Amino acid sequence: YRRSMQKQGSARQLLDDGPQLEVPQVAMLMLVITSFIDNLAGSISSPVMPYYAKAFNVSTANIGWLYGLWSFSSTVFAPKLTELADKIGRRPVLIMSLVGAGIANLIQGSALSLGSWGFKVFLFGRFFSGIWAAVGAN
Repeated sequence: YRRSMQKQGSARQLLDDGPQLEVPQVAMLMLVITSFIDNLAGSISSPVMPYYAKAFNVSTANIGWLYGLWSFSSTVFAPKLTELADKIGRRPVLIMSLVGAGIANLIQGSALSLGSWGFKVFLFGRFFSGIWAAVGAN
């Protein structure tokens, strides 16, 4: 076993001497900014969820649905977005996710003006937001 390891080299040596991937600084910066914005959009509404319950005139127990739907859709769609990214590339999926998250935020923002349908629309917006938040799995 040791002889075969000596012939092949250590993992550190393979990493140091192997082919290196050059990633432009701008690409790394865009990935960091995209990840930050996506995470911010997904979590910024958490502290105000009880106020949504009051605004929609629903019980605070219904707020659990807002968290649950977001988490459920994010979990279910993570493998789907990863599969899509493998087929069409990471960049288009990232762009689709940013656009989808923006649309989800617009849906959530407009829900208060929809009267009796408002809370249901807000639930859909949270579900839709969770779909695109799953891009973090890529």
